[in-house]
Amino acid sequence: MYRRYLLFLFFCITLGAKAQVLSPQITCISVNPSGSVTISWVTPLDPLNQFLSYSIYSSNSSSGGFGLVTTLNTYLTTSYTDSATPKTYYYIQTTYNSGGPVT
Repeated sequence: MYRRYLLFLFFCITLGAKAQVLSPQITCISVNPSGSVTISWVTPLDPLNQFLSYSIYSSNSSSGGFGLVTTLNTYLTTSYTDSATPKTYYYIQTTYNSGGPVT
C-alpha cells in the first residue's frame, strides 16, 4: 500500500506540471547616436518548442501607461531597435502555446 501511494503521488505531480517559456532576460538597453533605443536579451529556454512571440512594451513612466511597441515572432531574436518614439522604460512579455503570457 505504501508503494502505491508514492507512485500515485508521482503520477499526479507529473500530470500537473506545465512547462512555460519565461520572458527573456534583458542584458542591455542602449541609446544609439541617432536617438533610437536598442534592447538586447538572452533567449529563454524553450525545450518543448512552445514559443509563439515576444511582445515589447514601453512607457515614459515606471508606474504604468505601457504601450505595445512591437511583436516579434522569431524565437532566436536577441535584440530590437525602437526608432519610432524611444521611451525610458521597457519590458518584454513572452507568449507561448500552453498557458499564455509570462512577464
